[in-house]
Amino acid sequence: MNDEDNQNSTAQSHSSTSTKSGATEIHDFVKKGIDFVAATAAQAVEAVQEVSDRLTTGTTVRLEQAVGRDAEVSAPIAVGGTGEVIFSLGGATQHCPARALDGRRSFKKGTKVKIAETTNQLLFIE
Repeated sequence: MNDEDNQNSTAQSHSSTSTKSGATEIHDFVKKGIDFVAATAAQAVEAVQEVSDRLTTGTTVRLEQAVGRDAEVSAPIAVGGTGEVIFSLGGATQHCPARALDGRRSFKKGTKVKIAETTNQLLFIE
């Protein structure tokens, strides 16, 4: 092997080493970026949860306020049975168990109804 071959071999060796360290640097940079994004996302989720908790705590919604509101049957109500209705109250969607005010009636899922009465977390609809 002559001097020129030695220099070429040494240059290739340095080039290979710098490529490996460059790839390692890129990998480390990308990993730090991913870690940063994950931490930022986690902080954002915590902040949103905190605001949501404050809003929920600060807004007291009583079921009696639902009387007279429109609702939609989300789980069928058989004659004499209990199903579920969905409606908006206090700026939030509510799901509550419901029965027909007239116990001889039934309601299919999707039926538009009106909330007539409430007792013990149970709605009566018509």
